[in-house]
Amino acid sequence: MTSLRDGAVLANVGHFSTEIDVAGIERVAVSRREIRGDVTEFVLENGRTVYLLARGEMLNLAAANGHQIQIMDLGFALQAHSMRALALDPDAFIPGYNPVPPEIDRAVAEAALATLLPPS
Repeated sequence: MTSLRDGAVLANVGHFSTEIDVAGIERVAVSRREIRGDVTEFVLENGRTVYLLARGEMLNLAAANGHQIQIMDLGFALQAHSMRALALDPDAFIPGYNPVPPEIDRAVAEAALATLLPPS
């Protein structure tokens, strides 16, 4: 932790709450203060300051202010429709990476947009 640059911002965008060694930061910190919601400032023993976001938890879950579940809904819809297309017509796909078929991408986008439009 002592090799971090002064002013470094640490944000966990990984998969587990153990991605950042928060205990390690606390061990080498001479002071700690909450400077605003979900931002903790640590002054390290070498005089450098680092900022930890959302207590080292996964940022998109711990400090999200948006509507992340709606974004996840889009991803799940694309996955479900793609799996259905694969099950119904496996020969339309090749082994390995396949982009979402344009007709599925468009159908999911149109369905999502329809939820945003006021009823006519």
